[in-house]
Amino acid sequence: MSKVIRVKPHLTLEEIDARLKHLHDFWRIRRWLVIRHALVDPAPAKDIACRLGLSVCTVRDLMEAYNPTTPLYLALCLSSLAMAKIGPVITLLHPCDQR
Repeated sequence: MSKVIRVKPHLTLEEIDARLKHLHDFWRIRRWLVIRHALVDPAPAKDIACRLGLSVCTVRDLMEAYNPTTPLYLALCLSSLAMAKIGPVITLLHPCDQR
């Protein structure tokens, strides 16, 4: 049996939905849908990946990046990543720490 992916409630469901309404890039929408799905209906990464058409590694990496950080930092990282995998984000310093 696989582990269920859970996210920390940094944002409410309404705040995530508001962000989704203003996004235009499909890859960004899909990444926020992973976070929304894990918040509403926690499931194993394999199930979430199948439902949203992503790899299991991408789902796990998104959750690892989202849980310890703030939503603002995640939004900055997602906007700077284009179609790259989210793994390198974890090693980046917070923008305030880079000074």
